[in-house]
Amino acid sequence: MSNMKNISDLVKNYEVKKTKITNERQYILSLFEEEVNKAREKAGYKPLSSKALAVKLGHLSTEDLKVFHSQCKNANNFNKYFWWALKVDR
Repeated sequence: MSNMKNISDLVKNYEVKKTKITNERQYILSLFEEEVNKAREKAGYKPLSSKALAVKLGHLSTEDLKVFHSQCKNANNFNKYFWWALKVDR
């Protein structure tokens, strides 16, 4: 029993991590990331990084992101609508 650590010793060095979100755009992107990655993990794909989603949505202004997010939320399937709306016909 002598090699067991006291709980107060373990909690003493515990720090709460701050979020990296510093503005409204990052917050909206985090909402997209949460929804898209939820569906990707369910389908067996690796989650997309915040950076990858920021690049895909970089052409949209913050106000357009808000509108786009509400459209995706109102759709029957968030993930399908998200990828369909971003698809570019070539």
